[in-house]
Formats: sequence, C-alpha cells, structure tokens
Amino acid sequence: MKTVAAIVICVFLLSSCQNPFSSSGPPNIAGNWTISATSSKFGNQITATGTIAQNGSQISGSFSLAGDSCADSAAASGTLKGNSITMTLSENGQNVIFTGTVTNDGSSASGSYTAAAGGCTNGDTGTWIGSREAANSAEHER
Repeated sequence: MKTVAAIVICVFLLSSCQNPFSSSGPPNIAGNWTISATSSKFGNQITATGTIAQNGSQISGSFSLAGDSCADSAAASGTLKGNSITMTLSENGQNVIFTGTVTNDGSSASGSYTAAAGGCTNGDTGTWIGSREAANSAEHER
C-alpha cells in the first residue's frame, strides 16, 4: 500500500512540472535586421536596416531608413507576445505601428503597418517583411 501511495505521489508531482524542453517565451529576435515596407496608400517602398535588442518580451532598437521622405532614421520599441510582434517606429516624432508575426526561430517576420493621419506619414498603411542577418559562424566557434 505504501508503494502505491508513493507511486501516486510521484506521478502527481511529475505531472505538475512544466516540460523543460518546451519554450513558452517569445522567440529571440535580437540582432541586425532588414525590413522592407510597401505602402498601400502611396505605392512606395521603404527599407529599414538596423539592430533590435531584446529583453524578454521587450524590444528596442534603431534603424536607418531609405526611400522614406519623412525621416532618415527611426527609434524602435515594442513587445513580443509569443510569436506576435507590435513595434512602434518613431520617425521624427511621428509613430508608425508595425504588427505581425515572427517565425519560431526568430529569423524573419511579416505583417502590416499603420500611421496616424496628418503630418508627413499622413495616415499611411501597408505591409512589411523583415529578416534577421545570420550570426557570423566564426563568432560561434570562439
């Protein structure tokens, strides 16, 4: 009887443990990124290149912008909830909100963006796709 009770207790304890091999946190997206955004409203394409830093679900970074008449650089901040990303780019004080999905390995993402009416961004909307630069394999060998 004591053996059965011990087995029941062990099964209960093991079933209440989380699987150490499952990852419930967001993917790691830290690194150098290139993002291409295509405007649905104006038809132009903007390329953003820069670095994203990540602390848990919080992200931040800075980007250089090409093809954007509103700014040549932007600060980024946002959050990751699972594979869902929300990131705000501040272009000379005007916010552009990017939402989308990140791949499980954190190497690419895509979605849509929107900007408030008025100012230089003038209510722009569109789609975006981004990819993270692969880490230098020589750095991993050190």
